[in-house]
Amino acid sequence: MADVLTSHDGTAVDYEMRRLDFLLFNLVHQFRMLPLQIIFIGISALAIKTFNEHGVAGAVLVGGLTYVAQWMAQAVFLILLVISRNRRLYTRHEVKPLQDSLEVLTTYAHQYYYWQGLERVLITPWFVAVYVNKQAAHVIPNRAFRNAESRRDFITIVETMRNV
Repeated sequence: MADVLTSHDGTAVDYEMRRLDFLLFNLVHQFRMLPLQIIFIGISALAIKTFNEHGVAGAVLVGGLTYVAQWMAQAVFLILLVISRNRRLYTRHEVKPLQDSLEVLTTYAHQYYYWQGLERVLITPWFVAVYVNKQAAHVIPNRAFRNAESRRDFITIVETMRNV
């Protein structure tokens, strides 16, 4: 097994995946999806066109409300998905940057992702997501890190190794 890459604080993170982590990730992930945005904006534009005879302000208001309503419906769908029992997801996770790969260990799986195979790293105020492909990521909530500096170190190592 390869050596763990370390910083002054250590970079392996250990955490319990929670429903709120999964919900936040999915909301952010879907909000960043261009096709979904195009569909929601297109439907909102149709609503604006339909209500245009009621004046510009009314049409824009209806379009805006339509856009917000679509995201609220999407959030409700995600909440229903999150409250489902998924014991293989809502479990303990350990994520470790190694010399040749990113190691992810859970109660049910042990995976290695070679650096060159990682898709991207998404950094948000709530979590760091390491995408293993365009639609799947390992979500690491901020509470998994000892402090802001260890979070920065982890991100730096993962982004550096991914781009080597």
